[in-house]
Amino acid sequence: MTGFKLDAGAIAAMLAENGVVGKEMRRLANDTLALGTVYAPVDTGRLSGSGVVRRMPDVPGGYDVAFPVHYAIYVHQGTRRMRGRPFLNRALRQVIAT
Repeated sequence: MTGFKLDAGAIAAMLAENGVVGKEMRRLANDTLALGTVYAPVDTGRLSGSGVVRRMPDVPGGYDVAFPVHYAIYVHQGTRRMRGRPFLNRALRQVIAT
């Protein structure tokens, strides 16, 4: 391949928190959180109220959407006695589709 060079500095700048890609990733994460909060099953409201967006420092441009209550994984994935209610997957699919 000739005439093709990657500018690592430009890529890093785009992936930075205030870069073009970093800002878009943050927006997508926030949109996913907003919809995940709407789609989360509600009993007491603790699960839906626990949602957070966190920057992933080891992943350039990466963000994590989490609902950090201890039972969130069981609600989302299900157990052998309870079917899963994948509210976060639903939210992510909708955000990606728009």
